[in-house]
Amino acid sequence: DASTLIKVQLVQAVYRGHLGRELYREQLVEAEARRRLLQVKRRRAAAMFQGLYRGYVFRNRRRIRARTVKLARSAARIQQVYRGHLSRNDVAQRKFLRLFGHMSTGVTLVANAYRMHLARRQRRSMKELKHQVGMARFIQAVIRGHGGRLLFRRRVHEQYVARCTLALQLAYKCHVARVLYKDYWQQAHEKSAALKVQRVMRGHFARNEVREFLEKKEAERRERAATNLARVYRGHTGRIQARTEKNKLEAKYNMGWLATYTQQLELVAKVEHWDMFRPAVVEIAHRVRDLYATLELEQQVVAAKAEGRPAAVPPPGR
Repeated sequence: DASTLIKVQLVQAVYRGHLGRELYREQLVEAEARRRLLQVKRRRAAAMFQGLYRGYVFRNRRRIRARTVKLARSAARIQQVYRGHLSRNDVAQRKFLRLFGHMSTGVTLVANAYRMHLARRQRRSMKELKHQVGMARFIQAVIRGHGGRLLFRRRVHEQYVARCTLALQLAYKCHVARVLYKDYWQQAHEKSAALKVQRVMRGHFARNEVREFLEKKEAERRERAATNLARVYRGHTGRIQARTEKNKLEAKYNMGWLATYTQQLELVAKVEHWDMFRPAVVEIAHRVRDLYATLELEQQVVAAKAEGRPAAVPPPGR
């Protein structure tokens, strides 16, 4: 009944609401879990990036410190070597002055002359070497120029031969293409001409067929129209003749009845001695008989015309 149905609907609504709230609560829990998981991933990613950056900074700082230590050691070693070199030079100079100090001027002159001789020889040899190098470079340049010119002429000749070959190939390909195009054009023209002739003939035959069909349909239509017209005319003339025959029969019947009635009137007038009405009655009777005779004569004339024989001459009227 209605109360049970309302209770069932209420229970269903409460259950659906409970399911909706549970689903909404689950969705909230899932959304919170996703948010927290995203925060954890972001924190881990941030921590990972921070660790990578700190490692990069530490490695770079250690690399810079190691390079600084290495440069400091290298500088110290260079300074040590340079100071040793200065010290050895100073010691050698002092030793030379202690041993050969009394003839340092002559030794200096001899050393200077020897160094100048070596410098002049070196300069002369460098000039000869430079001249030889220049001549060698000149000869190499001439040889390279000659070889380059020969290579250039050969390449120009090869390019000219290639261009001539390409021109000949192009001309031959153009000739072949023109011949093929002419053949294709002639074949297509012949095919198009044949198709055009076929199309014209098909159109001519189709027009003739359509014209014959239309003429046949027009003849059939005219024949049907003539048949309908003849049928209508025959029906019309038949109806007119039937109506005429009917009128004639009715008139004949009426005339016969009227003649019989006038004869009866004449008899009654003779018996009852109606002398006053006798002339009128006799006149009416004569006219009715004349009309009846005229009607029979018309029927005989119509019958004679239908049979094709001459009609009888009507008697003179009264």
